[in-house]
Amino acid sequence: MHEFERRKLVDMQRNIGLSADMLRQAQEVLRKAEQDKWRLQQELIRLQGVDGQDKAAEIERLKNELTTAQQSLGELEREMGAKENVHKALRSEVDTLTATYERERKKLIEGHPERIAAREAERVVDMIDELLPALFEIKLNALSEAVTRTFRSLHSKDQVHRIQIEATGQARLLSVEGTEITLPKSHGESKLFVLALVSALAEVTGYRVPLVVDTPLTSLSAEHCRNLLDRWAGDKERQVILLAQDKEIGVDDYRRLEPAIAKTYLLKHRQMGHGVGQTEAVADTFFGENA
Repeated sequence: MHEFERRKLVDMQRNIGLSADMLRQAQEVLRKAEQDKWRLQQELIRLQGVDGQDKAAEIERLKNELTTAQQSLGELEREMGAKENVHKALRSEVDTLTATYERERKKLIEGHPERIAAREAERVVDMIDELLPALFEIKLNALSEAVTRTFRSLHSKDQVHRIQIEATGQARLLSVEGTEITLPKSHGESKLFVLALVSALAEVTGYRVPLVVDTPLTSLSAEHCRNLLDRWAGDKERQVILLAQDKEIGVDDYRRLEPAIAKTYLLKHRQMGHGVGQTEAVADTFFGENA
């Protein structure tokens, strides 16, 4: 609709509101006039049934008042009828303009589908803003449960009952009694926690990306190394690339894990002279043992 027509519609809606208020006021005046007429009629009937010459003047006065009330009531009824007609006309015109406006608005929307897409996108963004706090809390709880389960499967000690990840990113280690464990952690324990956290993040997010670990088993006990290697070997859907030294994964460990190993490379260094070296990747070899 043109700007003039939109302004006309707004003015008509404002006028119909004023018309409705005037109609209600006229109805209230009419109702009071009808009540006065009925009261005067009852008073006249009562006086006409009472004997006495002194009532004649009172009866005549009431008759005059009743005649005046009837005339006033007639005028109010005619005024009420006129106001109702105006109100109906205004209502009809407003309904017509509203229908025209909705029809033109629909044409405008259908003619610009990108506006529909933008409006839908805005609704989706609003919904995401509402859901994010609840989803964040759910993911934090899931991450806490996953990192707790993974860390406890790797760690040989049972002192950590639960790991709680806070909204700030801080991790709290809790005992079975619910108290926070604040004792200093060894380098090996810190490495186990980091590996458990990486594994838990991959589990919660659902990202199946390769895991690349450089010298993963240094500072770990033999039991922790075995737990960690068994976990990686047991995950058939995850590709794990280990850059290990011979002291980390020996021949015996290699033979035990061989069913889960897809490929091996042995990096051999050769000195070329003048401080320059060359590294060669020998496929299907593990520290001198042919795979």
